[in-house]
Amino acid sequence: MKQQKLDRKQVRSGLKNSIRDGTATGAAAGITSTYLTPYALALGASAAQIGLLTALPQFFSTVLLPLAGSAIRHMESRKKICRAGYLVARLAWIPVIFAAFLNGLSAFYLILIFVSVSAAAASFSRIGWASWIGDIVPEKIRGTYFGRRNMLIGVSSFIAVLAAGWLLGLSDTLAGFVIIFTAALLLYIVGLHYLLKMPEAKVPQGFHRNHRIPLNVFEFLSSMKKTNFRHFMIYAMMFDFSVYLAAPFFTVYMISEIKVGYYWFAIISAASLLAAILPYRYWGRLADRYGDRAVMAICSALASLVPLIFVFSRNIPMLVLANIFSSFAWAGLDQMIFNFLLDSSPPLKRPLFIANYQFFDGLAVAAGSAAGGALVYFFGSGFLWLSAIGFVFVISFALRGIFSAFLIPKIREERIKSRKILPAKDVFKRAVLLYPVRGISHEIDYLNHCLTCWEKKARKEMKGFTKVAGMA
Repeated sequence: MKQQKLDRKQVRSGLKNSIRDGTATGAAAGITSTYLTPYALALGASAAQIGLLTALPQFFSTVLLPLAGSAIRHMESRKKICRAGYLVARLAWIPVIFAAFLNGLSAFYLILIFVSVSAAAASFSRIGWASWIGDIVPEKIRGTYFGRRNMLIGVSSFIAVLAAGWLLGLSDTLAGFVIIFTAALLLYIVGLHYLLKMPEAKVPQGFHRNHRIPLNVFEFLSSMKKTNFRHFMIYAMMFDFSVYLAAPFFTVYMISEIKVGYYWFAIISAASLLAAILPYRYWGRLADRYGDRAVMAICSALASLVPLIFVFSRNIPMLVLANIFSSFAWAGLDQMIFNFLLDSSPPLKRPLFIANYQFFDGLAVAAGSAAGGALVYFFGSGFLWLSAIGFVFVISFALRGIFSAFLIPKIREERIKSRKILPAKDVFKRAVLLYPVRGISHEIDYLNHCLTCWEKKARKEMKGFTKVAGMA
């Protein structure tokens, strides 16, 4: 029995509703991810508790990955899995909002429990969604379609973060958080409404029973012995552990130590979102010319400097520049890690490698967040002239640099032939000292003059596809 295929009308409906779902959900996620830490701080959470608020949801999201993969392969409908998981994830924000009427530890632990439930349920459903949407979006327009969808998600998130910060700045009370999180919950429900309007190509149960659970640790570890992927994964895990020692505390640092108001915090956060858009094509061109490994080394070096820069950023202009610098570095590093994840995993075992990479890297992220919270707690009175958070930033800076220096040289370039590879220091000179101003100015010019052309091209390709498919 073959997998059921969607007709043209169903495909067209699925494409439209997926964009509507993504736009609404992106706006909601922008609000919840940006303002959860300020909300917990307003309710009296300590810096160490903020580390736990990052670590625990990440841990539960990670350990549910194998269960999600198993459920998807043994149930006939991925839509039912997504509906159940996302409904739980969205409704879990009701008690999180209710925590505003409590105080002390009871408020914090209510937030911790239900944010963890929401993250775990969303993670459970996300794997099913990836498989589901893959059946809806035609391969010929996949790049154009997801490019347009991701652009709209980014715009909606940017607007929502600014609007929520403006509301918080006006109220400057817990009532402001109740309003913006209630708005986010309504946006999540709107997104879920459009998600459930998307059609599904059902897969026969026999297909599922003949497939293995994607997380098979023993097969994975056996497959990656003495491979380039092994060196890459060890680097990624160690670097992410170092990153998340400090990552949960940047917001705490800005709000609690620098005393940034909610309105300025919104501007800083929105500037980071905007700054992350510009460098993608710049880093991509460098990677195509000099290789992913060289650009990964450069971006790792830049990302290693981020926590140290924050230690010396004591006013709003410096914080804006620090966040822009961080977005510039991470735009390249995230892109190179994704590229290398695809390039270094064997094609026939790529799903196995990617699923297990996400599992182990997720554990490293959770461990880093927990360790950072523990360090902040034990050094609560500070270390030398540094505050506890400043001390954690310095440790994160040191570990990022050490792991990058020792582990990246063990990774072998996959895409570029060895005779074309330049030493990382030479690529650094070109990427950071010679090309950045020209590259970024080119990106700004590209956005100013070509965005309209890009949109017209996307519409033309979509229209062309619908005519070919008879959907016009």
